[in-house]
Amino acid sequence: MFITSQWLKKNVSMEYLSPDEISQKWAELQENGFTSVAGVLDKEFVEELKQWSKAIIKENPPDEEFAYQGSDIHIFTEERWSRRVHLKLGPTRMPDPMAAKIIFNQKKLAICKELGFEGLTPQEWVILISKPPRSPPCYWHQDYINWNSPEAFTPWPTKLLIGFYLSDTKKENGCMRVISGSHQNHHQLHDKIPPPHEEEIKKITDLNHPTKEMEGFDRLIEYEKTKIPTRFVGNPLQ
Repeated sequence: MFITSQWLKKNVSMEYLSPDEISQKWAELQENGFTSVAGVLDKEFVEELKQWSKAIIKENPPDEEFAYQGSDIHIFTEERWSRRVHLKLGPTRMPDPMAAKIIFNQKKLAICKELGFEGLTPQEWVILISKPPRSPPCYWHQDYINWNSPEAFTPWPTKLLIGFYLSDTKKENGCMRVISGSHQNHHQLHDKIPPPHEEEIKKITDLNHPTKEMEGFDRLIEYEKTKIPTRFVGNPLQ
């Protein structure tokens, strides 16, 4: 889900982050490739999202073929769905008014503006990701596909994914794993893993395979003279 503040209401002028917090978050994005901001969504909206997402996931359970990924349901804004060309209604593709409420949440947009991201435009859909208990860990991968583009060499983000955890999430129950700095530095995993989401990687069942390894990447991984830690990201945007 990419972000924009061009829809930010003119009367929204409240400051949410201090200058020190803005500098910290910006530095984290550049160095690590991710950051976290607490308190973005109010409790009432979080509860609304919980009930809404649970109902959709219950009606559209994840296919066993995608056990490593879990559900991957794309929810489009109604306006975007009206402009569809190749999209077909199905268990993983559908429109819903809630998508616009998430994308154009005013506090979220205000915080993005404070961080300097008011120039980006949204893809106009959100993705529901949920995995059943005790399901296998997802393989290491990178979703970005434009690594050969000049924009990939800029020190600042040109695309952002904003994630909202709707339940308390930590290492023990499956939060996201990231390798800090791997968005800018070549990593040994880049040479070992097959292309993401294709048949070869989906058929790997050995949990000791580099694409799945958990314990080995809990330690610091040395690349040239730089030690790049694996980090577990829980509740990055709450």
